[in-house]
Amino acid sequence: MAQTGYTPIQLYRTTTAAAVPLTANLAPGELAINIANTDMALFAENASGTVISLMNNPVGLKYPTADGTNGQVVTTNGSGTLSFSTAGGLTIGTTTVTGGTSGYALYNNAGVVGNTNTFTSFTLSAVTINDGYTEETVTANTSTAYTISLANGTLQILTLTGNCTFTFPTATAGQSFMMFLKQDATGSRTVTWPAAVKWPSSTAPTITATASKGDKFVFTADGTNWLGSVAGQNYL
Repeated sequence: MAQTGYTPIQLYRTTTAAAVPLTANLAPGELAINIANTDMALFAENASGTVISLMNNPVGLKYPTADGTNGQVVTTNGSGTLSFSTAGGLTIGTTTVTGGTSGYALYNNAGVVGNTNTFTSFTLSAVTINDGYTEETVTANTSTAYTISLANGTLQILTLTGNCTFTFPTATAGQSFMMFLKQDATGSRTVTWPAAVKWPSSTAPTITATASKGDKFVFTADGTNWLGSVAGQNYL
């Protein structure tokens, strides 16, 4: 006997692959199941007379028989068996999100969103840095020729071990670096600055010649030249 307010319905079945019931085949609320091995689909007609798919299992997927744990996702082995597993990476469109490390930041690297504590060629806007920061530092002996590379650090701690001719990188507007230039134990080493280095009043400073003493310089690029200034001399 039907429950009050409910009407008995028919359940239809077919073994014809890919068969989908038409509106005329069902009454509203009635069900049709396709039990073909390649389909296993369940359909119903709603109150508006539209046939909708309630379930479609075209490849005979085997679902997990027990629930997974919190945070797990459903994965497939590629052969129709589904299981719960802990995600090692999630692909959204063409972007893959990998697991993170506490304290690291997420970034997008050619479609892979991962985590790092090293950023390369990033533009930061309106940044507030708390608790100070540390510049990358390069420490080296100059010999008689030395090429400044900002990829090695923006604080250059250099010891003159010969009369040195410097080569600076291209003066990209907005770049700057600091140099601490000191004499070795011999002292009286001289410096030849690149033509792209410009000093106040077009006059290069006289560097400290005393052995083991040093000077501090700051260089800022305007897009054409490196504008140099003396921040202090005769240190140590």
